[in-house]
Amino acid sequence: MVSFRSIASKSGIRTYKPLESSSELAGSRLAFAEQLFVIRHPLKLVVRVDRVYDNGRYLVLLELKTRLTHEIYPADLIELSAQRLAVHHSTKREVADYGYVLLLHPFLRTQTLRLVKLFSEETVIAMARRRQRLLGGLTAPTRTTVRTRCTRCEYRHECRSLDVEPK
Repeated sequence: MVSFRSIASKSGIRTYKPLESSSELAGSRLAFAEQLFVIRHPLKLVVRVDRVYDNGRYLVLLELKTRLTHEIYPADLIELSAQRLAVHHSTKREVADYGYVLLLHPFLRTQTLRLVKLFSEETVIAMARRRQRLLGGLTAPTRTTVRTRCTRCEYRHECRSLDVEPK
């Protein structure tokens, strides 16, 4: 596939840029746009992809995001990784272990295309199972090591009452 160079960002999320120029999407055919995929195995999953390109060897995912900062969030990686799982199991085609996030600034109208390495199928399944255990009260949440994540978390007040505040 593609060789990657890892780049650490301020938020601690690792993004991966290709060592060669990224004209891959320009030479690819649009295979799916705003398409819904539903699978029941290896887990129940419903996803809607923004764009999926076919480069002749495998499918490549592209997620479109409009935001003020050109940052990649953990949720972006999880979303694309879940899409990868659903597209693979629905189409029986190989899907790249990386994807693209096209970030559009809402006022400046600037665009940034970022290449990201996706989670493996096993990791996506493990995350989904952990989520189910958390929601079912079978597993206790763990503390984050990044304090700034707490300031924007919708559960921060519950965590404080449960003494799950980071150090």
